[in-house]
Amino acid sequence: MVLHLIVLLKNMLIRVFWQGNTFEKIAKIAIPILVILHFSILTISPPGFYIDEAATGSHVVSMLKNQTDANGQSWPLFSSSLGGGYTTPTYLYPVTVWSMIFGDSEYALRAFSQFATIIAIFFIGLSIYLWFDKKAMLIAWIVGLTLPWAWLQGSLAWDPALVPLFVSLWFFGFSLIEKRTKYKLWGLAILGVSLVCLAYTYPPTRIVAPILLGSSLIYLIGERKINIKEFIITCLVSLVLVMPLAIFMFQPDALIRSQQLNTFHGISFFDGMTATINNFIDLFNPIYLFIDSGYNLRHGVGAQGMLGFAALIAILYLFISKTGRHEIFNNKKPYKKLLLISILGISLSYISSALTSEGQPHYLRACAAWPFYVIVITIGWLMILSLKSKIKYMYIALATFCIILFIYNFAFIYPTKSKEYFDFTKRQEFNSGQTNTYPDIVKRYYQR
Repeated sequence: MVLHLIVLLKNMLIRVFWQGNTFEKIAKIAIPILVILHFSILTISPPGFYIDEAATGSHVVSMLKNQTDANGQSWPLFSSSLGGGYTTPTYLYPVTVWSMIFGDSEYALRAFSQFATIIAIFFIGLSIYLWFDKKAMLIAWIVGLTLPWAWLQGSLAWDPALVPLFVSLWFFGFSLIEKRTKYKLWGLAILGVSLVCLAYTYPPTRIVAPILLGSSLIYLIGERKINIKEFIITCLVSLVLVMPLAIFMFQPDALIRSQQLNTFHGISFFDGMTATINNFIDLFNPIYLFIDSGYNLRHGVGAQGMLGFAALIAILYLFISKTGRHEIFNNKKPYKKLLLISILGISLSYISSALTSEGQPHYLRACAAWPFYVIVITIGWLMILSLKSKIKYMYIALATFCIILFIYNFAFIYPTKSKEYFDFTKRQEFNSGQTNTYPDIVKRYYQR
């Protein structure tokens, strides 16, 4: 079984890098350049090193030296950090292994997050290849590498940066079952384990993960891709793997932060439900998605919103054009099915963020939606590139200009504009210049 999966991946990569038309050859040049830019710009943007990142770094440093977290706990499941939050095992142990090789500097820790983001993009593309073709995969890789998330949130040294990776692995496992039946067992294993890891990684995804697991397995049963026995075994194994998390979640200390931040805290059920619905609607606000990501420059770059102008071109074309009659929907490839799955995935992923009362619309808490947006935008660009009219070149040129504009802004303007959001000592409440204003767990990272 392992050999068969390796052969499948090898054959896919051979078709990608050794064959192709003009578009594919250009894409193969653009993709490595974008990857290099991601790691190059990481030295200057995002600026500074936020205290949550430094607290995580303290755990990593301590694990390297003492095999304990910064609180002295040996081989911890969860490590207490700042503000009642916890560094999770699915982040701490992989980044510790990474730091054994590349060190524990600010750049090294952020490079781990960026590497995980690029691997997430890689698996989104491979998954789309299973559904469509090589062209769609290359488009998905370019879309993933150019969306604002991959530049900002995908490079910060904290747990949420790994959320898209586990969602992408889930989608890859799901796609293996849907499109390569002989790899069904591998697909089920990847699907189940990735969603368990997703639940461990970031508190808001503890709502998303079981919903994705249940809905995807029910869908696969309906499509007769798996049977009831496989459904039950997958659920039971996932339940066993998630039991330590369930025990941890019901401990008093772990409940405090989730109770304080949820939309139902201290108000009536009706008011809480109203706030949740309003938050959910706000997450689809076009202003925040495409124009301005809001005041918190740790969660968005500001200009071009959460998805960017280039994504807006594809999404507008997708929904304004006669989608159902477009020629790509008239062939045997399941574009409509995957589009509907992705829209449903975005909506389900938004539930956790909508239940949060803090800083709405809170796109960081909705980071599980990002891989689904890549799929939707990829389908939009597939529609544009299938046009016989030369107008498609105008769309491509405009998107390229918008992407270059965003990268320029991220590399040269955003670092100055957002410095106070990352540099702990520059924040107003700690403007005394005294080092004792740092929490102990943060000081441990800088005193390493």
